[in-house]
Amino acid sequence: MADCADINARYMPENKFLDATITITPATPAGFDKEDLKDYKHSYVVQGTYDAAYPTPPYTAVPDIAITGDWTTFKRVSGINVKWSNLTAGATVRLQYWNEAGQTGTLIYDSGATEALQYKTFEELDWLIDNIVAIKEYGSIGRNSFWYHDVQIALSFKITISNATNENGFIELNDVFLGEWMTTDTNVQYGSQWGIVDTSEQKLMDDGTTSSVAGIESDFMSLEYNSLSDDDRTVLNDKIIRPNGKHTPFWCDVYPNEIGTSKNQHHVGMFLLVNEPSLGYETGNLTSVSFELRRK
Repeated sequence: MADCADINARYMPENKFLDATITITPATPAGFDKEDLKDYKHSYVVQGTYDAAYPTPPYTAVPDIAITGDWTTFKRVSGINVKWSNLTAGATVRLQYWNEAGQTGTLIYDSGATEALQYKTFEELDWLIDNIVAIKEYGSIGRNSFWYHDVQIALSFKITISNATNENGFIELNDVFLGEWMTTDTNVQYGSQWGIVDTSEQKLMDDGTTSSVAGIESDFMSLEYNSLSDDDRTVLNDKIIRPNGKHTPFWCDVYPNEIGTSKNQHHVGMFLLVNEPSLGYETGNLTSVSFELRRK
């Protein structure tokens, strides 16, 4: 894995969406608790209300989902991710922050209606198979919407998801991540790796052939840092390793200067530490550390 030439890997250690008191309008159908957006189980999804034509497609009037949230204290935020949605081509996401509770006071940030999904380039299309407008989707990565913005200090927010022609007749979401991104002066270095976690089982048969039973696939990253300054050591140890441990997922983006590319998609998302990183001391005050990450 080569260094990012322009921008170092970014992290958002804390999901500040979890601290907010949220409301969803229109109200979600029975069985879809809005608080499930704060639970990291993949089986937990939240649905919006249905197009009046449901269950008979095509759908042209799927209602928007508006998620409003209030914090009890001001929060610093500079990035958003909406994950595992069933959004389709044409969907948009809009993020707004206010400096007072209840979406009042001064509107301090408004992304406008932003294209929710990333699409394959002409070079990435499977010709005669993909539509001309084809959504990027990679196994456990799924479909997601994310972007960064200037740091805002806010007391309330609103996320509006629009997808009037959703092919399912409703909008479905899994996770929302609002955080403040940070980085290190030293980027991930030589020796870092990306790979597949595959639980498939293989058995050598009596005739010498191999039989395989398909399992579950996910992916992992091994990130290497060497010669870290005291400031970088503080970022990684005090902001990620110590508070998150192996129990709390965080946002990681190894190639933030290549958003929209397949390489970026494979190296971005919510991850859990699966090792117990130790800080190795080199000469002077310099430090090295290895992160073993597995996709949440």
